[in-house]
Amino acid sequence: MSAHISRDEWLQALVEAGCHEDEHDPDAITIDEFAALMDMPRQRAERRLQRLEATGRARRTYKVGQTQSGRTVRFVAYRLVPADARQP
Repeated sequence: MSAHISRDEWLQALVEAGCHEDEHDPDAITIDEFAALMDMPRQRAERRLQRLEATGRARRTYKVGQTQSGRTVRFVAYRLVPADARQP
C-alpha cells in the first residue's frame, strides 16, 4: 500500500522542480493589463514581457479571468522574479 500524498505536497514538489506555471497565479499580470498599465499597444507589451522572461526578470504563468462575453478562460500572464531569486 502506498502512503497518501496530499495535493499540496504535489504542488510543492512541482514548484521546487520549476513546474509552477501550471498553477493559477491571480497576482500575475496579463499582457492586456501590462499594456494598459504601461500605456502601450498590446503587441509591444507582449514583446517587452517576453524580453523580461528571456532575461530572467519575469516568469510566465497564467491566470483565470473572464472575457467581455463573460466566458471564463485562462490568460497568459507574467510575474516579476524578485531580485534575490534571479540566477546570476
